[in-house]
Amino acid sequence: MTKESIENLIAADMQVRTPFSGLPLLLQKLSDDEIGFDDLVETLQRFPSVTARLLAVANSAWCAPRVPVTSLQSTCTQLGLALVRSISISVAVSAPFDTTRCPRFDTARFWYSALLAADGAERLAAQCNGMAGIEPKAVHTAGLLHNIGLLWLADKLPAPVARACEMADRPAPTSVNEALRRELGTDIAEVSGLLLEAWRLPAMLATTIRYHRDSDCGQEGWQSAALLGGAARMVGALRRDQDCPALPSLDRLGISLQARQKTFAKMRQKSGQIRAAADALARL
Repeated sequence: MTKESIENLIAADMQVRTPFSGLPLLLQKLSDDEIGFDDLVETLQRFPSVTARLLAVANSAWCAPRVPVTSLQSTCTQLGLALVRSISISVAVSAPFDTTRCPRFDTARFWYSALLAADGAERLAAQCNGMAGIEPKAVHTAGLLHNIGLLWLADKLPAPVARACEMADRPAPTSVNEALRRELGTDIAEVSGLLLEAWRLPAMLATTIRYHRDSDCGQEGWQSAALLGGAARMVGALRRDQDCPALPSLDRLGISLQARQKTFAKMRQKSGQIRAAADALARL
């Protein structure tokens, strides 16, 4: 299978299987730094499927509420606005995909990588001191969506994804991304970017995600791609229990080694909480 055939599959499959018509509005609202509690609740009430998943997480064993959480207002209080934003976006974009078609697909690992990359990317963006073209909340959203192409692949092409996951679990592992490039001639970042373009989501998100593994590509918006790429590499290091990786692409953004290590330490600190949230999402 070639990259061109993947593009044709995406175009033909969805028209492109858009999660729901209100997704652009939801992304816009949840990426607004100034959104207040009441405005957030009012926005989420328009999306019953998202609200239901938020309630399920708030009542899960992970949160262990003393009394059942029965309202969206209580859910937002229980989870906190940052996690509500993350879960809402994640649920909205993942809704059309059936990853059970690929038994090797690790849903909890997927959510862990998405949530932690989003956290790290936003923290790195905050170190850029208002550099033009960098919006921390938008970079956070890109982190949540950066592997969305893997959901589509697991649904539409489960056999190659299963083989890629098997290669990643071998004693001398190949990353899932590298294995997919061998199998399909494309990778997760590229497919994710194509999906966002097909959904007509903001070009900044599609470009950031598509080029986050190659932030030296010269594309407009390379700054956000570099931030996301750095955060994604940090997630990989944390998953393998390694130290903070060298990230030369962040030198161009003026992010010091000390600032990177501080971000990495914060991500490590939040890793357990995020893993628990990912496990809760995976069980829904």
